[in-house]
Amino acid sequence: MEFASDFIFLPPLKSTWCSGYDNVNSALQSFPVNTHSQNSSPKCLAQHPGESEQIYDTVEEPRYVYDKVEEQIEYDLPEGLEHKCLPKRAPEKGLSPTLQPGQSTNDRNQKQPAPVTQGGPPPLPPRPPSMINTCHYYTEVLQEHPISSCMNAQSPAPQSAPLLGNVNILLVNLGKMLDTTTSIPISGEPSYCLTCRAALELKDNSLKATECMFCCNSAYQVKKEPFAAVDQLFMMTPNFEVQSFIGDSIIVFCVDISGSMSVTSKVPEGGKTLYMSRLQAVQEAVTQSLSYLDSASPFKRVALVSFNHKVIVYGDGSSFPQVVEDFELVDSDHLRNIGLSQPLPGSVKHVKMQLKDAVYRLNESGSTALGPAALISIALASQRPGSKVIICTDGKANTDLGNLEDVSSEELAASKQFYNQLAEYARQQGVVVSVLTFQGTDCSLSEIGKLADCTGGKVNTVQPGSLYDEIQNILEDQVLATNVETTCILPPGMYFKHEDNEDSTLFRTVGNVTRDTEITFEFGTAEEMYKAILSMSPIPVQLQVKFCLTDGKAGVRVLTIYRPVTTDSALVESSISLPVLQVHSSQLSARLAMDGKFEEAQREAVSHKAVIEAVLAKQENSTEPAVYQEWVDAMSPIYGNLHDYVQPNQRTIHGKESKLKSFTDEIASLLFQLKNAKKKIMKKRNEVEKANLFNPQTKN
Repeated sequence: MEFASDFIFLPPLKSTWCSGYDNVNSALQSFPVNTHSQNSSPKCLAQHPGESEQIYDTVEEPRYVYDKVEEQIEYDLPEGLEHKCLPKRAPEKGLSPTLQPGQSTNDRNQKQPAPVTQGGPPPLPPRPPSMINTCHYYTEVLQEHPISSCMNAQSPAPQSAPLLGNVNILLVNLGKMLDTTTSIPISGEPSYCLTCRAALELKDNSLKATECMFCCNSAYQVKKEPFAAVDQLFMMTPNFEVQSFIGDSIIVFCVDISGSMSVTSKVPEGGKTLYMSRLQAVQEAVTQSLSYLDSASPFKRVALVSFNHKVIVYGDGSSFPQVVEDFELVDSDHLRNIGLSQPLPGSVKHVKMQLKDAVYRLNESGSTALGPAALISIALASQRPGSKVIICTDGKANTDLGNLEDVSSEELAASKQFYNQLAEYARQQGVVVSVLTFQGTDCSLSEIGKLADCTGGKVNTVQPGSLYDEIQNILEDQVLATNVETTCILPPGMYFKHEDNEDSTLFRTVGNVTRDTEITFEFGTAEEMYKAILSMSPIPVQLQVKFCLTDGKAGVRVLTIYRPVTTDSALVESSISLPVLQVHSSQLSARLAMDGKFEEAQREAVSHKAVIEAVLAKQENSTEPAVYQEWVDAMSPIYGNLHDYVQPNQRTIHGKESKLKSFTDEIASLLFQLKNAKKKIMKKRNEVEKANLFNPQTKN
């Protein structure tokens, strides 16, 4: 497990806020922030119940972060930590001072200890040797930013400038976590705590578990230093029926042949400019893909489905195609059964030529029965776990089932529900769906793109000449596991941010996982548990990953890590991993925007941007700025005004989903890609920039 910082940050309590934050407000005001709040007066800050106020939780106007607090107020610290606090000051009228040991409420007028006027907090102790090089390579953690440092009584300014955004973040590479060769497996399932459902650590891989580190206080007394990370892999009895399908997945090409696919565009080729229709571009890309599969994966099974006003199921091209039309196209159960009843396609090694012939005989005409075709294709592919469906289309679905064109509010709601249910069905069956459209078209990508977003597929708008390259990227992205679920557990008093339930335990259904699948978590601390969390440092964080490999093996990987706590903002800032922060900022802001939370998405993106720029300003001879600028360009729609990318002339539907449906295809494609951002891309760009930096010949 790899960490981006040695510490988890706990922000000071609200009662320690000090004056001197005007410079912070000015810093964030330099970023362009557009809001549509009816009340633009920034008078209050949003606050999670029991949470210390954060600079990134402004309600009405995100550009103002701190309200100026004139006085520093006294507060209690855990026993043994009093020396780490700088001078205390008596509270103003109406505020209750902290009682000293042995002091009664009648002694409040007694003289308070004289403030110390010199010196700062003592340095943090050196990191224990046991904490060095214990990080696993598939997890990274950033620390939450401080709101202030302890203040010197004679100086109202913070000792170190506060960060402008929350960076208490965990990034997990699920593809690497599912590599079962990196750990000795334990037969059976984990033992779970009956209270918090945390997996208990096994001693020497035996079945005898230790006490729960999350809800049993005595465990902290039993388990002293060193707090080494604990990585345990549990494997269950394999599914022998699925084991016979190893490397036997299916690729289904689902091709739009409606009338609009006859539209031509210029395609440069060999120094010449050719005119190619959209269908011709698809035919060329699919036939090239068949040749690629024949050389790279000759035993991969391949099938073809086309659709216009009817759906034609060609399968592997070895038999007469099945035509589905008229009333059959409105019965989802019937369509699913058609897909499930199709003969298992042959391997590309044996059916390549007959499939190419079927592809070249496709002709454009009619409307777009995308919904029924997608359902049949997914059902056909579900015969083998880890299969893929690649949808190539250029227009909105406009037949009854899944219709997205010129429909009433009730019909649109029914179509949304259809695609949501279809996406969930594909995920449960271990099918990865990718959606490719052409630039300049309107396909309601914000809706049909959910099929890919939910199943781990790709969404993109492409030029006709680059369609094959995009399909090849999809084919190369190998599915490692299906039905993946994650559970992340924090100690009581900590909680996950930007989730439906802000609790110390977070459950996520991931579904299909490829080699580069990455997810991020962001967490904070409730104010009433501040001292308890600080006193129990290092604190445990546990990740449980349940999975089913494509060879039928099922298992659970449990990773428990222990990280010390700090309140030193300079220490946190010096150890920030910019790629991790960029990936999280991309995924989070895109998810919020797709949920219709425009202002919140912008606020989080701008605060993370401010943190990254502050870190870059202190780096010398770094290649990061070039990578950063490319990332900023991709994020520019979120930094600006997302309302500018909403299509006009669409029916208004109450609720946040009305914003989602009205995104243009270009911005919807971008948001889907940002939502699935990967650290690998950041590293790859950095390596290219570094090569150019140290090898001047590569620049020319």
